[in-house]
Amino acid sequence: MPEAENSTLSNLVETEEYPPSTLPQIYSEGVTGFIPGPEVIKFYLYRLLPKVHGRQKHTLRPAAEVAMALSVFVKTVVFFDRTLEILISRGYLTQEQIDSARKADREFANANRE
Repeated sequence: MPEAENSTLSNLVETEEYPPSTLPQIYSEGVTGFIPGPEVIKFYLYRLLPKVHGRQKHTLRPAAEVAMALSVFVKTVVFFDRTLEILISRGYLTQEQIDSARKADREFANANRE
C-alpha cells in the first residue's frame, strides 16, 4: 500500500470511530459457489432460512456477494489460515475440528465434480 494511503488509513483509525457503527454486519452460515476470473473472483455468503412448507428444514439463501482481486483473495485465505492457528492456540478450536471440516469439504467437492 502506498505511504499516502497508509497514513490516511492510520489517521482514520486514530481520529474516527473505526470501524464505523454504521458499517453493515452480515451474518452468514457459510460460503457457497464462486466465479473465478483472470483478475477477480466472486463468491457468495449464504444464510439458512427456515422453510415453512415442504420436506426440507431450511432454504439456502444468498446473503451477500463478495468480489475481490485474485491477489487480495490469496491474502485473505492466508489471513484466515493464520486466524485458524490463533483460534487453535487459544483453545477456541481444535486441529481435529479443522481437519474434519476440510475432509467434509473434500468429500463434498469430490461428490459434486462437474
